[in-house]
Amino acid sequence: MKTLTLIAACAAAPLSAGMASSAVAAPAPKVAASDAWCRPTVAGAMAAGCYVTLTAKGDDRLVAVESPAAGRGEIHTMSMDGGVMRMRQLTDGLALPAGKTVALKPGADHIMLIAPKTQLKEGAKVPMTLKFKTGGAGDRRGRRQDAAHARHGPLMRRALAITAAALLAAAPLAACDRQDAAGPARSLVKIGGPFNLVDMNGKPVTETSLLGKPTAIFFGFTYCPEVCPTTLTDLTVWLKMLGPDADKLNVVFVSVDPERDTPEQMRLYLSNFDPRIQGFTGTPDAVAKAAKAYRVYYQKVPQEGGGYTIDHSSSVYLFDANGQFVAPIAYQSPPDRAVHQLKALVAG
Repeated sequence: MKTLTLIAACAAAPLSAGMASSAVAAPAPKVAASDAWCRPTVAGAMAAGCYVTLTAKGDDRLVAVESPAAGRGEIHTMSMDGGVMRMRQLTDGLALPAGKTVALKPGADHIMLIAPKTQLKEGAKVPMTLKFKTGGAGDRRGRRQDAAHARHGPLMRRALAITAAALLAAAPLAACDRQDAAGPARSLVKIGGPFNLVDMNGKPVTETSLLGKPTAIFFGFTYCPEVCPTTLTDLTVWLKMLGPDADKLNVVFVSVDPERDTPEQMRLYLSNFDPRIQGFTGTPDAVAKAAKAYRVYYQKVPQEGGGYTIDHSSSVYLFDANGQFVAPIAYQSPPDRAVHQLKALVAG
């Protein structure tokens, strides 16, 4: 087994050509690496995504990742399937066909640093050692890119063929009426219902706590390395774009990971985003009932080493002031479109 040592940058999008990793004088490696970077993490985040472009001279395989910056490193793949984020650990590693460029990137194959020892902030460098089945050694350095610019830049945008908000148990969101000039669409599907959860201060909350104001609600978990922080950052941007109308909305983040997402953890995690975003959690049974009422799909997926990740619906759900479902906002919806939906929701 051979190794390749990287000094990667924490970033939210691939490095541009002018910011590629530069090699330190060393024998030419059998696996070449460039554009190594990591996504900056928020306070309380327990995972970080890292990315790099690899090209092997001969057939090879990336089999392991190590970093002193985290408890452990893993090789993962991520996909969006019917509005559901699915992530899996590649326990057999990642194939590197001879001469083919393999890009580890957001929304696809990537490196996951589990339990970062410190928050990965702008300007930090993250050492990583990549282990290959037969590859060579080298030392490369990456720079980081401004996180906000990278998140909304064209390199981060992926064409997602998503028309449904979630993988529904009984009926798809395609049953929603189309929106017209008269106002927001109304769903023919019953979405939403009773729940008994607690907020970030441990105070009981129910569905009635949200009545009287329109609501945007998103289900996720604080250990989520990509979809959840991206969506919460988008929500923060959208609220700013709404101006005073943002105060007329309830914005709620509901955890689907009650075992790890205590009220304290939710409060720490959400401190990184707009203060108007509320956090709800609860017992496993209470969370399951809430997810069922809102037709949100989620499933715990065990991983090697005893850990786990969670597949979950990725859209934001919109409800009017009476608690009636209106429409979803798809993951990474263009800001102008999302804000238009929120303005229509506030206007009624």
